[in-house]
Amino acid sequence: MLKIKESLLFSLVISALAVLVGYLRFALTPSALLVACAAVFAGTFAPNIDIPFIHLRRHLKLAVFVASFFIMLYIFLGMEGKISQMCIAEFGQANCSSGTLALLIVAPFLIATVIDIIIPFKSGPLHGIIPAFLFGAAVFVYLLGKYGLLASAFAAACGFFAYMIHVVLDNDRY
Repeated sequence: MLKIKESLLFSLVISALAVLVGYLRFALTPSALLVACAAVFAGTFAPNIDIPFIHLRRHLKLAVFVASFFIMLYIFLGMEGKISQMCIAEFGQANCSSGTLALLIVAPFLIATVIDIIIPFKSGPLHGIIPAFLFGAAVFVYLLGKYGLLASAFAAACGFFAYMIHVVLDNDRY
């Protein structure tokens, strides 16, 4: 298993390479390069969510609770207009309702609980090529409308690459 310091160093090296390639070869904007670096860091740490004793996993529910608490507090203090504006910008007017806002608060709790229940062991189902591909596809789809085809594909490839390298280094099965 890769340790936190190794994963951070690994992410920094791949991010530096991604910035070089993205800037020199594809002439991507700084914001697109920053998104690619974020995909690298997310891809490096995402496989470790299926390890029960990893620091990230132990505090997943707490992080979800704190984030949801602040969102609910924000809504309670009358700032839901800004959240609604972000929701409309993200999902469109037709798909943004009070149910969508409630789902944004409830869904993280459900996801964290499901992860805790179905993945109680080391090197679980997130350590493989299919989850790496799905991670890259999710990055691509999420960024496509905001950054265009080239920047989205580049960030997705960077995330997929970081995810797969983590899986290969972390697992003696490959």
